Amino acid sequence: MGASGNLLAYLGSRLSTRRRYFLAVQCGKAVLGIALCLAFVVFFGRPDLLEALALAGLALPTLLLPLTFTKIPLRPLEMSSLAAFSMVVTYLCAITGGLVSPFAIWFVLVPAEATLHADKGSVLGSVELALGGVAILALLFGFDLLPASQLPVSVPAGVLVAAATAVMLTALIAAAAHDRQTAAQKSAAEGAAM
Repeated sequence: MGASGNLLAYLGSRLSTRRRYFLAVQCGKAVLGIALCLAFVVFFGRPDLLEALALAGLALPTLLLPLTFTKIPLRPLEMSSLAAFSMVVTYLCAITGGLVSPFAIWFVLVPAEATLHADKGSVLGSVELALGGVAILALLFGFDLLPASQLPVSVPAGVLVAAATAVMLTALIAAAAHDRQTAAQKSAAEGAAM
């Protein structure tokens, strides 16, 4: 492990458990987002403006990473992450077919990520964010304001990429939730032993 890896491990060890979970999920989302951006450029070349905005949105979690180490309360960071993710999904869907976009499946990841937060309010807020994105797409469709699809591949290939990415993000969220549950059980067992 290099010096930057050691520094990140040291800084991570100084974070609360919830901040470490938040950091882990944001790292995973950032890595997947950057990988998708690089794959897009390699396979399809230079993006146009609409595509560039979508790619920038996919890399957005990288901006939240350094904020994890600040004194900013975690709740606003968590809600910012959920809101940004919901907006990115809404935008991706808007430029790739609206409600029938292969990326529409990603709306379920917004409340899935919220389950890592410690309160029911985050989950309910994330459901509102995801449903708000769906409502925006429905309105854009209803008023015929959706742009032509920017999907650079066939719909089945787009579904494959969207579904594979959703599975990877869900696995990351499930692993973090499992770690949190294991830590809670260990803490409860230690408390009972004392």
